[in-house]
Amino acid sequence: MSEKGSTNPPPPPESVVVLYRHTMLSRCLSEAVGTYFLILTVGCNVMVMSTGGALSIGSMLMCMIFALGSVSGAHFNPAVSLAIYLSGRSNFSIRDLFLYTASQLVGALSAGLCYEVIFLDAFVLKPVGKYNVFMVMAVEVIYSMALCYVVLNVATTRAQAGNHYFGLAIGFTVVSAAIAIGGISNCCLNPAVAIGSLVAALLAKGSKVLGAYSVYFFMPYLGALFGAFAFYLVRRKEGYDPRGIGLFVVKEEANSIAAAPSTVTGGEASPNAASSASPLIQSDNEAN
Repeated sequence: MSEKGSTNPPPPPESVVVLYRHTMLSRCLSEAVGTYFLILTVGCNVMVMSTGGALSIGSMLMCMIFALGSVSGAHFNPAVSLAIYLSGRSNFSIRDLFLYTASQLVGALSAGLCYEVIFLDAFVLKPVGKYNVFMVMAVEVIYSMALCYVVLNVATTRAQAGNHYFGLAIGFTVVSAAIAIGGISNCCLNPAVAIGSLVAALLAKGSKVLGAYSVYFFMPYLGALFGAFAFYLVRRKEGYDPRGIGLFVVKEEANSIAAAPSTVTGGEASPNAASSASPLIQSDNEAN
């Protein structure tokens, strides 16, 4: 308690929730930039045949999630955006889904053009070795489901709000998937990767590369549907509480400023208000 006559304001009550609003333009730019670096990393690793490609790609995804998660939610994948929309618990609307997907595809196209210009060549997504397109469909659906399921669990639930491992969990899901199925399907799991690599391959090799690209584009969406359904089955009793909060809600504890957000955003501070800073945030007007 401050001494009599002190000009220091009283500490805020514990129920104050500090939220930051970002404009839709900021969020779309965040998605485009994060997707760009993710797919550029994919392209560079594949083109140089890196032995550490899985770790490099997963690490870049993790870094972009930590860097931009508080701005847009850090989807960087149209299938993840669809899974969040289908989960039906956030303020992520069909308009947001469309704008996020468009932004991710812009980032993907930019990255594809970039690594094609750098290497004057491009890779082609197709089944590896003895594996056929049906095997590719199976593994792409299964591991896209795993990715979307992990995202929904670590980054959108009230029980895990405020955790500091969400980026690590999501990044290492991609690392694990790349190691497990890279030798079967090349491990796409992301329609934006399919589009970016397709454009680069068309420029480098012509229309003969079209092949199985429709599989790589559509199967992650099917995996997102299954992931959202599995999440509902497991979390339906506590994950669908309308007072639930998402990952990027920062609570300012009484007598402490340590929990205050340090990132300077392009929006406005707003106590006790629902935020558009991330589609993973739930309204917390009544919570606590």
